Amino acid sequence: MNIPYNLLKSQDLTPTQKLILGLILNEPQVIMTVGGGYLKTCGDIGAEIGLSRVKVRKELDELVNKGYVVTEYDTAWRKTNLTDKSKEFI
Repeated sequence: MNIPYNLLKSQDLTPTQKLILGLILNEPQVIMTVGGGYLKTCGDIGAEIGLSRVKVRKELDELVNKGYVVTEYDTAWRKTNLTDKSKEFI
């Protein structure tokens, strides 16, 4: 995974939030556009970075509260999109 330097320098985010946002930023733009967003669940993200689904969900919800991402979710799926605030890290 390639995490942008500006994201690593951010004082507003925890290390876990930086990892999650880094995963989303590394998703190919074609997949984000065609799929309508980042489609991995909290469990999938947790498996990639070695955290529990609950911890990932809490941190992802905090990213939403801080305005870095917007999400739609239901029982077994989550679709996440970047906001203009998070695009400054690209």
